[in-house]
Amino acid sequence: MPTIDIGAGEDIIYILPNSSITLDAGIFDQYYWEDEDGNLLGEGQYLDVDQEGVYAVTVTDINCCENRDEVEIKFANIYMPNAFRPGSQNPVNTSFKALGPVTALNQFQLLIYNRWGQLVYESTDPFQGWDGKVKGEDAPQATYIWQLTYESFESQYQAAQKIVERGIVNLIR
Repeated sequence: MPTIDIGAGEDIIYILPNSSITLDAGIFDQYYWEDEDGNLLGEGQYLDVDQEGVYAVTVTDINCCENRDEVEIKFANIYMPNAFRPGSQNPVNTSFKALGPVTALNQFQLLIYNRWGQLVYESTDPFQGWDGKVKGEDAPQATYIWQLTYESFESQYQAAQKIVERGIVNLIR
C-alpha cells in the first residue's frame, strides 16, 4: 500500500483568505483528487486549493496498490488583542501576540513602539509575544503602537501576498 500524507502530518491546514495552497500527493502512477462532495478536481500530482473544505486524493502505485488521504483547508482568522496584563492569571493575557492559527503566516514580523516612536519590541516568531518588558525592565502602563507584517505562503499558481496591519495595545499593570 503506498504511503501518502497530503497534509504533512496535519489534519487541518490553515491558509489566509484570498490566498491558495498547493497540495502535493507525492510521486505515484495515478491520482484522483476530489472534494468533500466526491466531485473530481484533478488527476495530477498537485492540486491548487483556494477555498475551504475537505480535499482527498486516491493514489495508485506501480503495483496497482491504492491508498487515500484527505486534509481539511480552513481560512485563518488572525487577530491582535487590544490589551494585555503580564501578571494576569489567564495565560492568554500575559503577553501580546498574534492570536489564531499563526501557522498560516509566512515572513512574520511584529514591531511595538512606545508613544515617542521608539522601538520597544521586535519578533519574527509568531509563537512569541511581548511580555511587557523593555531591556529587562517592566515597561510602564501605557498605550503602545504595533505593526504586524506577514505574507501568505506561495502556491504553484499564486505569488505570496504581503499584509501590513497596525493598531494600538494597552499594557495594563
